[in-house]
Amino acid sequence: METPDQERNRQENPDEVILRYIGKPLESIGMLPARSNSKNCGMLFQGDSVLSSGTYFAWTDALGLFVYIADFRVLENRPFSMKFPEFVSVRHDARSRPGENAIASFAEVAERNAFTLLKKGARYNYVEVQYLEAYFESRLRDDEVSLHELATDLLSLKRKVSWSLEIARSFDAIKNCAFSGPAAKLVFSGSADMIMGAILGMKNTLTLNRDDKDAIACVVRYIDQNLDKPLRQEDMLALAGMSASKFKKLFKQIVGRSMSDYIADRRMERAKELLLCGQPIKTVSEQIGIRSPAYFTTFFRRASGKSPSEWRKASRARTLPPSDTANQIMYPDS
Repeated sequence: METPDQERNRQENPDEVILRYIGKPLESIGMLPARSNSKNCGMLFQGDSVLSSGTYFAWTDALGLFVYIADFRVLENRPFSMKFPEFVSVRHDARSRPGENAIASFAEVAERNAFTLLKKGARYNYVEVQYLEAYFESRLRDDEVSLHELATDLLSLKRKVSWSLEIARSFDAIKNCAFSGPAAKLVFSGSADMIMGAILGMKNTLTLNRDDKDAIACVVRYIDQNLDKPLRQEDMLALAGMSASKFKKLFKQIVGRSMSDYIADRRMERAKELLLCGQPIKTVSEQIGIRSPAYFTTFFRRASGKSPSEWRKASRARTLPPSDTANQIMYPDS
């Protein structure tokens, strides 16, 4: 039986799915739908030469699989926010990650809003394949492969296994695809399946017990969904069903940092997002599980070097769009 998201996506045109998913975030940095698209599938976005330059191509099968080909530069400091669903993605970024480290993985095991500041002059040149829960339900349901389990494995893969050359070749096939229309769709879909197949093969070399990985994934998901509540270690131990020593060792091995550091980092991310949305400091404090605004200020200053009010003021000043006159002077038509 289809989930509501699957049914909605199946009924939508793929271009509508792309616009609903990334249209507004891209528009906020000056990436707008192009008038022509040589791929004759997916959507091509083009920089407006004021906030950004270059291109961003997106394709989806509307059933949980997305392919992105990005090559653009940010021309002004810009805030960038996006609502992320549960997903895992793999990115080939040979420019900033040369050699065998050109592959990077990302994962979210809970829906959340994310915010970052894109710096003037930064260039983004990569190919990324993103898999949502619907992908696993439609293609791998019978094999009992879940998004949450794979997200945990990807965290481990970063430190334990060299990325397969087959993955890099599949990314090259996507980037260098000269086909259009149905032929291009088959290349994108087939390459994405090849990448996932290689990842599933690699993860089988890990020695971590599946139940242990699932337990840590469950704890990470609980933390991400309950940042506004007290997050006590004894509660996490009970949720994972582990001793304190085993839990601490496995959490750091899989996530890459201690549980307390992970919680602090996620609370800071959430606090910055809420501050830039104009929320009062008292509300922000409560939303990240700190009941005392005074302690929240101390916590925030320790992590960022500024008070919440100072950080919000400085961040807004950096991200204010330039005047039309300034745009004309800095980015004349060429």
